Amino acid sequence: MLKDNPLKKPFWMFNKHIETIASIFFLKNLNLKMNTQRLFTPDYDFIDIDFVINDPQKNNSIIIFHGLEGSSKSFYCKSIIRHFSKKKWNIYIPKFRSCGDYENWSLKTYNGIIKSDILLLLSKFCCSNENIFIFGTSLGASNILNVLGECHLKQIKRVFLSSPVLDFVSAGTKLSYHFITKFIYGNYFLKKLKRKLLKKKIKFPGYFDHINISDINSIKKFDDLYTAPFHGFNNAYDYWEKASCSNKLNKIKYKTYILVSQNDPICTSKYSYFSEGEYKVNNDVNLYVSKFGGHSSFFSGLFFLNHDWFMRKLDLFFDYFNELPMWFQILFVSVVGAIYGIKGTELIKRK
Repeated sequence: MLKDNPLKKPFWMFNKHIETIASIFFLKNLNLKMNTQRLFTPDYDFIDIDFVINDPQKNNSIIIFHGLEGSSKSFYCKSIIRHFSKKKWNIYIPKFRSCGDYENWSLKTYNGIIKSDILLLLSKFCCSNENIFIFGTSLGASNILNVLGECHLKQIKRVFLSSPVLDFVSAGTKLSYHFITKFIYGNYFLKKLKRKLLKKKIKFPGYFDHINISDINSIKKFDDLYTAPFHGFNNAYDYWEKASCSNKLNKIKYKTYILVSQNDPICTSKYSYFSEGEYKVNNDVNLYVSKFGGHSSFFSGLFFLNHDWFMRKLDLFFDYFNELPMWFQILFVSVVGAIYGIKGTELIKRK
């Protein structure tokens, strides 16, 4: 359990939509220099990865999994990059298919269940001896939850997830049919998704002739016509049901912290109706329900926006592993090393 005070939002954020939309103004003018490397996938496509190396010795690294239409330019990525660069952590941000600066080579795009891409990325990052810490938000968080139960990578030390899409049926329905949610968020996403689909239609003539892009007027229709059939699902509801991950939390064996808000305008689940506080899902998974936060914003401050409360949550959870007494770390790696036949120095490095 993380002992911390409840989130206190700025006084002028009087509803959930302002809390969520305010993120577009946070760190807007902060430009960060990053390098990029390309990871090729087995289906002859690629995923570009933005990264910052702050520690050549590679003791600790954080991987950020972005949400729908997100990238390293998203406010939460900038906030985390700035914060963890001060701590001398290495930072990696995969830009999933259709989210990078270059057009991908296949028919696929980023969606709510991309297990093969996530597992490929995790196997790449976990091939060294560094300690891997994972942060995911929104669609990125739900994608992580969909694969954690299948992972057996000892390098992953902690997983922190913000506003995951636990119930895709609920989120998809709200984005498609709820008037305010569709007007503010659904149409915003749909405009960008249709623009990318148009590029696919031009690049791959003949594959999308049956789709009249101008007739797509909701997220559900987009998923019915494109996401579902081109990614192996029967229809939008089939895709939404299989991408939902609320029933997979009990299978997770990594130390995981999930942060959700009661007033999330997009993602609601059974946990949205819990009282404010921290709950234990199983021995490895804790879930914190905040009264405020909107969708993956969690801004604090009296007037000006800051991410202090959110970053304090991250620090409390991530630093717990590194702040264990050294004698305990040595004992821990010795026992694990004895079980798996690996030297302790290969499992964890002392700062």
